[in-house]
Amino acid sequence: MRRRPWLVMLPTGLAAPRLAAAQPAERRRRIAVIISSAEGDPDAIGRAAALREGLRALGWMEGRNLQVTYRWGAGDVARAEAHARDLVAMAPEVIVSNGTPQLAALMRHNRHIPVVFVVVVDPVGAGFVQSMARPGGHVTGFATYEPELGGKWLALLREFDPRLRRVAIVGDQEFRGFAGLSARILARAPALGLAATDLPFRSPGEVVEDRLAAFAREGGAGMIVLPTALNLLARTRLIGAAAHARMPAIYPFRPFVESGGLMSYGFEPLDLFRRAAAYVDRILRGERAADLAVQLPTRFEFLINLQAARTLRREFPGMLVAAADEVIE
Repeated sequence: MRRRPWLVMLPTGLAAPRLAAAQPAERRRRIAVIISSAEGDPDAIGRAAALREGLRALGWMEGRNLQVTYRWGAGDVARAEAHARDLVAMAPEVIVSNGTPQLAALMRHNRHIPVVFVVVVDPVGAGFVQSMARPGGHVTGFATYEPELGGKWLALLREFDPRLRRVAIVGDQEFRGFAGLSARILARAPALGLAATDLPFRSPGEVVEDRLAAFAREGGAGMIVLPTALNLLARTRLIGAAAHARMPAIYPFRPFVESGGLMSYGFEPLDLFRRAAAYVDRILRGERAADLAVQLPTRFEFLINLQAARTLRREFPGMLVAAADEVIE
């Protein structure tokens, strides 16, 4: 006798749910990103996009396995404080913090959430980390400037205008990192035959244009714009004031020259945002911020704007044109 084999049939309505349950949805990790520029500013859009690009390359996708909360305009000190309180209360797993004022606010309000900072001047001198190699605590990231760059800015200004005698250093010297940068410029200027002076600019409500106009009236004047978040937010005002006073100025990075500024020398910020993604990835995978060394820029660029020079009724010397990484017409 041939026996028919037993066929075990499951109701079709039961099999599918069990298979689906065996493949749970991917967990979304939560991070926060604070950008110093205003929302909608091309610079802010570019910085956020560079970070997302770096995260995607490491397998982190918004809406799939990553939830990102954004805050903008942190160059304003009052807004930086509000952002810090708000996001610490939300308790993300990592905060990416752009700019010195925002990091200072987070240090006051946050005791345990890991922070990856981007574009912060002299984090050791400012007291944000213990050392570059071993930051300690819950904060690490990507610093921007060493004080020696102050001498480079002075030299470029002097090369553009050999008649220069006086230089205003525009920024918020109350922050320790910027104070160190300003101090190096003040110390280096006499060797180049220049007198440098601090010109404070600490809040958006200050009429910095009047101060710059008064400084320029004595003649032989130039301007160094420090890499503060507020200066970036107010770049059109600073560029306009320099043009109105026919005063040569050097700025810390590309967006100033793209907005009509004369020239810039500094790090490439988008590169730092892409590199910051690697630290976010490592912290989300279990490493401690305290064990991740603070890194410095590896890419610098010198940009000049020929139209801005013509507005000043000047021309760039051939040596500066040849040295420029990019010439904007």
